[in-house]
Amino acid sequence: MDVGSPDLRLSYRLNGDYRVLYLELKKKKGKLSPDQIEWNADFDANFASWNCQRAVAYGYEQAIEIINSWLPLHTPPNQRLTPGLADDISSADKGM
Repeated sequence: MDVGSPDLRLSYRLNGDYRVLYLELKKKKGKLSPDQIEWNADFDANFASWNCQRAVAYGYEQAIEIINSWLPLHTPPNQRLTPGLADDISSADKGM
């Protein structure tokens, strides 16, 4: 990965179209680094017109909201992220 690039790259294919989400994960009070700000500006200038999106999530709750809103509308509820799942992941990370 390049310096400044987001933490996650998610993609799916729907009816022959690829959709991509680049997601930067920050703590609730986190800030973007100068490299991340530059990466976002470059993305906006060159890739935003494609089926690509970028976002910055401040806290895991916001990350869940962003990912679920990006998923296709027909995604069944049992395949969406839930706060309970994120709590389980967060708890597991603390134990490591």
